[in-house]
Amino acid sequence: MPEMLMVADRGEVIATVRRHQDIVEVFRLMKERLGLTNEFIDNAGGLTKGHADKMLGPSQTKSWGPTTFDLFCEMFAIEFRVHIDLDAVKRMEAIWEGRKRAVELSNNSRISVKLIEKAKPFVYRDAARSGGLKRAASLPAKQRSRIARKGGKSRMRKVTKTERSAMCVKGWQTRRARISAQKELSSTLLPAQHPDSPVLECPSPNG
Repeated sequence: MPEMLMVADRGEVIATVRRHQDIVEVFRLMKERLGLTNEFIDNAGGLTKGHADKMLGPSQTKSWGPTTFDLFCEMFAIEFRVHIDLDAVKRMEAIWEGRKRAVELSNNSRISVKLIEKAKPFVYRDAARSGGLKRAASLPAKQRSRIARKGGKSRMRKVTKTERSAMCVKGWQTRRARISAQKELSSTLLPAQHPDSPVLECPSPNG
């Protein structure tokens, strides 16, 4: 197994990146450590001729993109790790605290338009139900009955013929079952009278 080329000690921090220009300096540093030329970077990375020089050279006429950034990280075998800058924390602490107070003191809670559109049907339904109950409470019984019948007819007009037939059959079956249950209960509690059967009389309270 060939020995790994050591261009840095394990765990060594070779640069500190705080700005965009610092990234360019890191790539330049690794390019010098590895002894690579811009022409080699173009050929190995599949770039057009002069591309690396326009990014890492003095002119820097080409800007960075995610594809080139990923390519150079792999080309130079480096990775970026994020650490907290304690000096920057001290500088930003007052700004963060001010923004935190502004959020706590603000009462302008905004709701998205999409959420409002989803909630509208439920709000309208509850409002209509509440208004209907209040109106019904103020009307006489006959008028409430008339309104209920009118509403029932209106709902039935929206029901198809097949659905109406199914509802009639179901109602007929329910009525038939109820009558059958009543007959069975009557035959159990009140046995049929026979001409020869004795007549039971309840004694008079006065003896």
